[in-house]
Amino acid sequence: FIATRPELKNEFEKAIRVCDSVRLNDCRYADRQSLLNRIKDSATRRKHRRLLLRRVVAAAAILLLLISPSAYLGMRQWFGHGEASKELTGEILHSKDIVLTVGDRSVTLPQPVNMRIEDGRVYYGNERAAALKGKECRVTVPHGKRASLTLADCSRLWINAGTTVYVPTTFNKGTRDIYVDGEIFIDAAHRPSQPFIVHTDRINVTVHGTSFDVLAYRNEVAPAVVLVRGKVMVTTPRNGSMMMQPDERVALTNGKLEKQTVDVADYVSWKDNYLSFSNTPIEKVLKQVGKYYNIRFTTADTILTGKRISGKLYLSNQIDDVLNSISLMTATTYKRDKNIVKFIEKERR
Repeated sequence: FIATRPELKNEFEKAIRVCDSVRLNDCRYADRQSLLNRIKDSATRRKHRRLLLRRVVAAAAILLLLISPSAYLGMRQWFGHGEASKELTGEILHSKDIVLTVGDRSVTLPQPVNMRIEDGRVYYGNERAAALKGKECRVTVPHGKRASLTLADCSRLWINAGTTVYVPTTFNKGTRDIYVDGEIFIDAAHRPSQPFIVHTDRINVTVHGTSFDVLAYRNEVAPAVVLVRGKVMVTTPRNGSMMMQPDERVALTNGKLEKQTVDVADYVSWKDNYLSFSNTPIEKVLKQVGKYYNIRFTTADTILTGKRISGKLYLSNQIDDVLNSISLMTATTYKRDKNIVKFIEKERR
């Protein structure tokens, strides 16, 4: 931390001294009378307890910040100057179940299960969903949840929140085609003679066997592909095509395919139940969290604008766990009234 933020060295060393000065349950009493005398001095006791509480709270907050690199922003604000309270508000929409539809039958899955396609049928958990061979399977994943699906060719899909995937229960001999509205991570089975093609409303991705992430929500400004391993070709109806190598990201921005080298973990970590950030603007952090849990934030006129975060944010099934993490990272508190969430910046003296 000091190597990257040398200007905070003095504050960092001060935090260490505060932590070292805290001692809990460190008092020893020579005899029973000493204890009674100490209890009688209630005014002094209350004063010490208030002082100790302040020190413990401060030290605990600093220790939490030291434990998690994701809390760098919180540390910077902790040592910063106080300003008037600002708010971030968002609305949490009611969550829904995962919906699996095969043919003319649909089932709801309250909890994520491992789904697989075999012999023209879709299996989910210990139950079966009837399907006709050659018919389409649709999986709709609501905000706040994820799902996984193993296809007929043994390719595996991780389906992110707010996503709908259309796949056949059997592939023909020509190509393996699936359709996506949202975000998926794919580990495609290697079949050189049968290309795997992911179709979205604005881009298509053709592979022979590889792992990659496709981000193509209909309301996203820039659909994108991140390649973990292998090779893929990104094509568009009117904007050309581009070949990708591992650790590259291609996005369709303002009608043009643009490529950049990235840390793929920042883009595909969601499939492992966390979001990874590396010097990421907080506006982008809130956008990802909001998209995942279907929370809409208003960030106008907040001092958080322009701040950046590095670290991991674990995607708990409990929204309050995530909101507490964001509060820690941003040195804020929050209030939640049913589906309404409000982040309030802490006032500092």
